[in-house]
Amino acid sequence: MDPLTSAASSSVSFIAGQVSWLRRHPVFPLLAACAGSALLSVVLLFTRKAITGQGRLGFIPFNLILAFIPLAFLLLFERSQKRGHAILCSMLWLLFFPNAPYMLTDLVHFDKRLGPASWLDLLALVAAAWAALLGGMITLRFMQDRVRLHRSPVMGHGFVLTVLFLTSIGIYIGRFLRFHSWHALLKPQDLIQETTARFLGSMADPMAWPFTLAVFGLLCCIHYSLSAFAHASRRGALV
Repeated sequence: MDPLTSAASSSVSFIAGQVSWLRRHPVFPLLAACAGSALLSVVLLFTRKAITGQGRLGFIPFNLILAFIPLAFLLLFERSQKRGHAILCSMLWLLFFPNAPYMLTDLVHFDKRLGPASWLDLLALVAAAWAALLGGMITLRFMQDRVRLHRSPVMGHGFVLTVLFLTSIGIYIGRFLRFHSWHALLKPQDLIQETTARFLGSMADPMAWPFTLAVFGLLCCIHYSLSAFAHASRRGALV
């Protein structure tokens, strides 16, 4: 067997092994549900353009890709064999996690003045936000379970509250300061300076803390509602 054929065969075997592992992973059914909702959102965008001849909300597919990055880092974290690799994956997961619930704020782009087609816009926004939010909360629950198993249940809840608070700040930064996750790596000084000025400076934004705390409260409600639903399902209370 020549080297090229051997390399191709190895690559196919590797990918097949990864797909097989993913299908056995507990997150797979939820991941499929997220993918279905994301696909519905994209289909609605194309449907709107086909009907009206005008496209809107072209940012949704890109935002969905960003929202699913935490899922990729969760799976890499689960496959980590070395402590250093696991720590790196968990840090990157935290950095990109806000992109998932951030899509809730994309609902601001709904404009009912555009007529009946605006309802396709709303459905596309809601489907995308649900896919992103569910995917993000899946990863948060898995990370919480790791903390709970290795530390304690109290530490697990503390982890969730800390992540959601930082995420709420991140959503404010993304929506109002227009920074992205990678700016934390590329322009950390600018990011810190502008964020500090908005929250603590003499010219602080009066809506910074109310918005952040409101988002934090909403994310806590969503996370613990989904957790309660999952707990009730395991106990058979919903059968």
